Amino acid sequence: MLRGGGGQPPVGPEPSGRAPVRQPGARAGGGRGLTPLLAVLLLVGVSAVGGAVDLARGEGLDLVHGAAFVVACLAAAVLVQREHLAVPVFAPPLVYGGTALVAALATASARTPTVIAYEVFIRLILGAPVLLGGTALALLVVLFRRATQR
Repeated sequence: MLRGGGGQPPVGPEPSGRAPVRQPGARAGGGRGLTPLLAVLLLVGVSAVGGAVDLARGEGLDLVHGAAFVVACLAAAVLVQREHLAVPVFAPPLVYGGTALVAALATASARTPTVIAYEVFIRLILGAPVLLGGTALALLVVLFRRATQR
């Protein structure tokens, strides 16, 4: 039963003076969907696995990483909690940049800062379609979820 009239959820302590009781397993933030941290970890984990497969095949960040990254962007946008819809739009470029840095560190012929910076730069340029595609797909899903929000 809702207190306060007007169909608004209760605010403050119960009439008995006790604090409201949360259901076991209930999470703050609505409890539905991934938290922002889990959404970012999903992006990082799937991107890292795809990148590792491509690097093991000797192809740099290529097809497997690209497909895994786009799927992870889509999954994060679909699964994140509604109140944190900005995360799947802003996290992919950061995750992709981190993946490019790790791949450059793993494969650079010389470990000088100039060579590493060059390798990261090249990976970001060559991966721009994947990065922009994954981010744009996440943005479209987020806009759709916002438009259909109750």
